[in-house]
Amino acid sequence: MHIAKIIKQKKGEHVIMMLRRHPFALIPAFLLFLLINVFAISAYFFVAKYYPNMIASDAGRATTIILLSTLLLSTWIQFYGQFIDYYLDIWVVTDTRIINVEQHGLFGRTVAETDLYKIQDVESDIKGFIPTTFSYGYVHIQSAGEHSKFLFEQVPYPHLVRKKIIQLVQVDRKKHAAEAMAAGV
Repeated sequence: MHIAKIIKQKKGEHVIMMLRRHPFALIPAFLLFLLINVFAISAYFFVAKYYPNMIASDAGRATTIILLSTLLLSTWIQFYGQFIDYYLDIWVVTDTRIINVEQHGLFGRTVAETDLYKIQDVESDIKGFIPTTFSYGYVHIQSAGEHSKFLFEQVPYPHLVRKKIIQLVQVDRKKHAAEAMAAGV
């Protein structure tokens, strides 16, 4: 999905960073998906080997296939929903603002933004062995805007993202101060 379909760039605005979650953030959902699928298929072969009478009749075979298909389909749908949430959560940092695009399920999306000069605090943290090893974590942004808190979830190199945002905030504040001085405010 191209970012222009979600947000409208202001005139003269330049995208500095477009962030998504680290690919390793999807691994727990993928492992659960695999585990449930392996369990379902193993259960079918277990029943076929040790209880062949259960699937010998047409009704037993149909019931088994329907139950197994329902379980497999529901795991696929669950994983697909988590993948959509992973893929469509986007954080865009421009030279004038931050845009948070957060997907909620398959049919819900929230888009929030704040101007850089309104940002009051930026924090980053990495917690856990795997996030530390692969260098991904969270960036917390506190602003004075309508949406006062922004959370960049499981983004790569959160400490570098925090430093870059702080630099952009300082530059934007100087620009706004110079514009205010020129306007005589």
